[in-house]
Amino acid sequence: MSEIDALAQEIHELRAEQRQTRDAVLTLQAGLDQRCPNNERRIGDVERRLRNGNGGAGISVKALLAALAAITVLAGALATVATRALGVP
Repeated sequence: MSEIDALAQEIHELRAEQRQTRDAVLTLQAGLDQRCPNNERRIGDVERRLRNGNGGAGISVKALLAALAAITVLAGALATVATRALGVP
């Protein structure tokens, strides 16, 4: 019976922890809603634009390629710094 009692106690503790986590999430959501009251409107606008087919308007292929090139250069520089810091020839 002690094993069953231990399991029942653990289940009780897990339920209490679950309630605390849920309460914390609700508190965080309420705080975010207070800080950003326009979030729902903005999300609705984005969803509507995506449904209409112009969700990516304003982003050009050239800008994406430039960003990719910059990321590649930064990755190379980081690799060089890391190999020098580790003493790899």
